[in-house]
Amino acid sequence: MSLSRRKFIKAGAVTAVSASLSLSLADTIVGQTPGQSPKRAASQLGFPDESQLQSTFYLVRDSFSPYLNTVFTVCPVGAADVDVKLVEVGDTMSAATKKSAAVVDARQHSFSLMFYSPRKNALSQGTYTIKHDALGTFALFVVPVDISKRGQYYEAIINRLS
Repeated sequence: MSLSRRKFIKAGAVTAVSASLSLSLADTIVGQTPGQSPKRAASQLGFPDESQLQSTFYLVRDSFSPYLNTVFTVCPVGAADVDVKLVEVGDTMSAATKKSAAVVDARQHSFSLMFYSPRKNALSQGTYTIKHDALGTFALFVVPVDISKRGQYYEAIINRLS
């Protein structure tokens, strides 16, 4: 098949227009205005105002550490409240990642909470309203992770990107 010069130039022009159009749309899709630096655009991409109204937005690792071995109340919808004890505030990062000095702030926003409850109060996986005398009321996604003859353990992972 022979390609004429006219068809070649026409195909090249269509390709160039398509490429430039898709690149300009990419800026619009990620919320940049034309000519705006990517660094400035990224700084404008903050957390939604609604999420900043949630109390969990302000709760970091150090918020929970002083309350180890204290009682938190889980409030399932349509069922009796369940008291659980916070038994561990753990890391979610690998040992290699922890060595970096830049990780100190990230550790405040990426951690796990381990709760314990007697077996009779078993909860299923789900998002629950949690109440604590000092920390207030907030929502957490809780997962049953370990069961023993003595009771049930539940874990909540907080991984907030900053």
